[in-house]
This record gives sequence, structure tokens and C-alpha cells, in this order.
Amino acid sequence: MRRPQTSGPRSRSPRGADAPPPAMSDPIVLRTKRTILRTWRDADSATFAAMNADPAVMEHFPEPLSRRASDDLADSIRGGIDERGWGCGPWRSPV
Repeated sequence: MRRPQTSGPRSRSPRGADAPPPAMSDPIVLRTKRTILRTWRDADSATFAAMNADPAVMEHFPEPLSRRASDDLADSIRGGIDERGWGCGPWRSPV
């Protein structure tokens, strides 16, 4: 089945190509039975640093990260979310 042809230019985003990303002022939380995805919190830094310092977790990365390197990475990830309106975020099991 073919889609009906539309007239005029098509934009990939309903906001338009040059529109800024949506404001991330309100926290976003997505819940399923097995997973919770949410925006970053300042309190996530310690857990993120512990994970990044664990050699078993970082087995397939060049090396475990220092606290400073982990905090810099978290800041970079959060900055990307602020710029684009999307990015990596923490997840956890609701159990």
C-alpha cells in the first residue's frame, strides 16, 4: 500500500529544523513494569562515579574513570541533553 502524496516540503520535525529543542524544566519519568527511566539528578553523580570506577563495569572501556573524569562525563551528557532535548539518562529497576 502506498502512502498518499502530500504537497509542499516535508519537515522531519513538527517543530521545524531550526526550532530549538523543548525546555527540559520538568523532570521526565518513563515507567514500565521492569524499568524506570528519568532525567539526571545531582545525587546521581556519586553512583555514576562508583560505577565508572569499578574495573568489572569498565572491563570493555580503556580504563576505569576517576571521580573528576566521571563528573566531567556526567556534565557533558547533561549538557548534551540541554542542547538537544534528548540523551542518555539514568535507569533503574522499580523493585
